[in-house]
Amino acid sequence: MTTPDGIPLNFIMYAAENSDFSSALEAPKMDIGGRVVLKLAESLLNSNSSIIMDRYFTSIPLLQILLANNIKAAWTLMKSRISFISDRTLMKSRISFISDLALKRAGRGSHDQFVSNDNNVVITKRFDNKPVFLASTEWGFPPPNVCRRWSKTDKQYIHIQRPAVIIITQTWEENVCRRWSKTDKQYIHIQRPAVIIITQTWEE
Repeated sequence: MTTPDGIPLNFIMYAAENSDFSSALEAPKMDIGGRVVLKLAESLLNSNSSIIMDRYFTSIPLLQILLANNIKAAWTLMKSRISFISDRTLMKSRISFISDLALKRAGRGSHDQFVSNDNNVVITKRFDNKPVFLASTEWGFPPPNVCRRWSKTDKQYIHIQRPAVIIITQTWEENVCRRWSKTDKQYIHIQRPAVIIITQTWEE
């Protein structure tokens, strides 16, 4: 876990079956990804903080538990995890979004949005090159901005709408996972965070 500027705050070493992800936060039937987030988020309890996470961690039950402890969260959500939502406080009926084909016909930047019954959870479906689901307890689609994207069909840059949830989360993500410095050399992915952690420990 890091700050929005990429400064490490906490981490857990994965040790297979010996890993301890027990948390002070109640997490019945939570998957391993959710338990990892809850363990790391213990230091943020009731701090009115906001966190973003990878789609492998994001789930609606996790967002609800975090929000109950005054921690807001967001990022992409697997489509398969939407179909398993059964909490009737979240919805009165099955969640239904505009089809992928309809969004594709509407053009890049088109979207659909679902807001839970208690107004605490927003699920946004957005089409850019492909449909993407985003879940958040803090940001939704408005207020959007306009961003520039390359169109292979038109062979030129076009301007499309980008929802608020993507504006914020992509900015934070790029400070941590710097796209310009990505490489196929796996040792770099270990070396760079290690240097950052050692440097930060020295500063503290």
